[in-house]
Amino acid sequence: MNALIAEARKKYHKELLSSGVMTIDSKGIPSNADSSSKLSINIAHGIADQLMAEVHEKAVGQTSGA
Repeated sequence: MNALIAEARKKYHKELLSSGVMTIDSKGIPSNADSSSKLSINIAHGIADQLMAEVHEKAVGQTSGA
């Protein structure tokens, strides 16, 4: 059972990266961070580093709320 969960997690993380959901913008802010919170940015960087996220601009839908 643990192997199935680990494999599903690995697939999910890979999909987050390949679909562009998990990225780091040109200012160095991960897409899953609250850009006004240093703590949120630091936590998001830890997650992005572990997943090896790349620098890309955020998708339009992710910036429209700003």
